[in-house]
Amino acid sequence: MRPGHERITATSTAAVIRYHARWVLPVGDAPIRDGSVVVDGERIAWVGPRATAPAGADEDLGDAILMPGLVNAHIHLDLAAFAGVLGGLGFFAWVRTLVRGLAEAASPEMLADASRWSVADQLAHGVTAIGHTGPGRVAFDALREMGARGVAYLEVFGPDPAQCEASFGALRAMVDHVRRGESALVRAGVSPHAPYSVSDALYSRVAVWAREDSLPVAVHIAESDEESRYVAGGDGEFASMLRARGIAVAPRAASPVALLERTGVLSTKPLCIHAIRVDAADIRRLALAGATIAHCPRANAWLQHGRAPVRALRDAGVPVGLGTDSIASNDAVRLLAEARDAADDTLTPAARVEMATRGGARALGIESVTGTLAEGKFADLTAFPVIDARACDAGPERYLLEHCAMSPAALTVVAGAVRARDGRATSDDAGLTARMDAHRARIRSWASNSREPDSRFPA
Repeated sequence: MRPGHERITATSTAAVIRYHARWVLPVGDAPIRDGSVVVDGERIAWVGPRATAPAGADEDLGDAILMPGLVNAHIHLDLAAFAGVLGGLGFFAWVRTLVRGLAEAASPEMLADASRWSVADQLAHGVTAIGHTGPGRVAFDALREMGARGVAYLEVFGPDPAQCEASFGALRAMVDHVRRGESALVRAGVSPHAPYSVSDALYSRVAVWAREDSLPVAVHIAESDEESRYVAGGDGEFASMLRARGIAVAPRAASPVALLERTGVLSTKPLCIHAIRVDAADIRRLALAGATIAHCPRANAWLQHGRAPVRALRDAGVPVGLGTDSIASNDAVRLLAEARDAADDTLTPAARVEMATRGGARALGIESVTGTLAEGKFADLTAFPVIDARACDAGPERYLLEHCAMSPAALTVVAGAVRARDGRATSDDAGLTARMDAHRARIRSWASNSREPDSRFPA
C-alpha cells in the first residue's frame, strides 16, 4: 500500500458496469431520457439510450439524473472549521480576522482534519474534481487519501520585496516535495495569493518558475474595491496596513489584471479566482492570455463584492468554471447552488450546469479527462435523486438547479471507483466527524473571545 492512500476504501474494478437512470446529461450533447453510461474499469465506454446499451453488469439508479461529476474550481478545503464565525465583516477586516484565527486558534491537526472532512463532504454532494488553494500540503494529501481528482495550488505570501527569495525558496521546496506524490488524479500547482499579499518581485519569480516547470497557477484577483484601490492608487486599507509594517507602497498598475500582465503571471494561463472588478480591457487581457476563471457567486455576494461580468467573459472566450470558495466566506459549499446563483440572468439552466462541469474542468485544465460524459474519458460521474418525475421531465437541467442545489448525491464515482453513496462518502469516518465538531467549537470559542484584529499578515 502506497503512503498517503491508506484511507481509500473503495476500489476500481475491471468489470463493465451499466449505470442506468431516468435522465442522462452528457453535457455538450442533448439529455437522454432513459439513458445509460457504460463504464469499463476507469473509463467511460459508451453513453446513450438504455435500450441499446452494450452488455455489462447493471446498476439501475432509477429516478435519478446521471451526469458528469461536478467540478469545484475553487475552495479552501482546510478552512472547514471556520464555518459561521466570520459573517458581517468587511473584506479587509475579514481577511485580517481569518489570518489571526489561523495563527492563534488553528493547529496542523485541525487543518488536516478539515481537509479530509471537506473532500468527503464534496464527494457526498456530487463533486469529483476540486481546485484547492492553501499554503500547506494537507489538502493535497486529503485529495489523494479520499480518492478525489484535483489540483492543489500551494499558496505563497510575501508583500515585502525583501522577502521574495525566502518566500520563493520555501514555496519551491514544498512544491518539489509534494510533486513526488502526484498521481493520475491529483496534481500540485502554485498560487501567489493576491496583490495585497504578494510583491511584484515574488509574482515575477513564481511566474518564471511556473512557465519553466509547467506548473498550474491560480491567483485571487480583482476581487474587491479595496484591492483595486490598492493596486491602482496605492491607497486604502491594504496600503495603510503595509505601510505600517514598513513596506513601501505605490501605484502598481491600472488594474489588478494589468498587474498580472506586467509581472508575467498572465503568461502562465492562470486560474483567476473571482475576477469581479474587471473592465473590457481586462477581459481582453484575460482572453488573449488564455486565462480561466473560477466564478464564486455566493461568496462574492456573502462578502458584498458585487457581480462578476460572466456574460462578457464567456462571450470573449474566457473559460468560466464555478467555485464555492471556503465555508469561511459562504453559508454552504454546494456547487449546484453556485450554478443556480451564478451572475448573469441570461444564462440558461443548461449553461449553468455546463459551468459546474465542463466549465470547471476547462478552468482547471483537465477537460481532456473529465467534465463531460464521453467515450474514453475517465468515469467521473454523479447522480442526483429525482423526487418529482413530472417536473424533472419538463427540464432536467432546471430540475437540478431548483430541486437538487443543496441535495446530497445518490452516487459519486471517480475514475470508475465509487466514492460516495446516498450522501455518504465511502471514506466516512465517525472519528473524523467528532474531531471536526471539536475543532469548530474551538474556533467558535476563539471568535467569541477575540479582540479587534491587529495589522498582522502572512509573511
